[in-house]
Amino acid sequence: SRHRRGGVVKRSEVGDNGQDMSSSKDAARQHVAELVAKFQALASADVRRFNEENTKKDFILPLFSALGWDVDSSEEVAAEENASDGRVDYAFKLGGVSRFFVEAKPLDANLTDPKYIKQAIEYALNRGVSWAVLTSFQEVHLFYALGETDKPEALRWKTLKHTDFIQHFDSLWLLSRESIESGATDEEARIDGKLPPRLTIEQRLFKRQARHGMDIRFVIHHQHRPRHQARACAMVFVRKKQFVFFSAHGDIVGFSTRCRQHPAMARNYG
Repeated sequence: SRHRRGGVVKRSEVGDNGQDMSSSKDAARQHVAELVAKFQALASADVRRFNEENTKKDFILPLFSALGWDVDSSEEVAAEENASDGRVDYAFKLGGVSRFFVEAKPLDANLTDPKYIKQAIEYALNRGVSWAVLTSFQEVHLFYALGETDKPEALRWKTLKHTDFIQHFDSLWLLSRESIESGATDEEARIDGKLPPRLTIEQRLFKRQARHGMDIRFVIHHQHRPRHQARACAMVFVRKKQFVFFSAHGDIVGFSTRCRQHPAMARNYG
């Protein structure tokens, strides 16, 4: 369970019925309301003086802590995660798997800046992570990074200003640990038409082949177990002599210019 210390929710007591009261949705709403009040109490000059690091420390991490994430655990919230062509501010993980990336900006940053949007999306896309969050705390923008469009703005699903956090708390709650773990976030995105319908790995691979000009030589199924969860992976050969690794759901999980020989990589379709 969790308690708050210095604006961050920590693990602590449970209620009489065994429910973790501090991490309940109602408690989270209250913690978020306190953060919003703290921000609104700042003078304009103070807001301008907040750099990115202080914004992370005083507002962004406490926000996600209120949403149930253990921000003190590098296994759950990993800072400066490698994202192929750079390092994303935070990778939020469950069972060792990145579920969304957060790119943080200072309190007064203009999040409509195309370079910020491109940066946040490309970090997630390059690692095959479905969701990218761009936030200054003052605003939170949520993108489906794996969408098939050349217009980054079209990948935006949710935009919340800090004044919306309480009134539209259900939308903010989509970034909670509970919603991500239960699949509620993906389900809501499918209902809204932002997330594509579920496809088999073969359907996803051949769809990508048609769009990106991939030359599919073979697909392998390689069992590896982060914690106690086995996941099938598929591999595709790209024209630029680069291997692209997909998850069992068809999401890109990595790139390599070399294919290491492995007994598990034996199922040849070419």
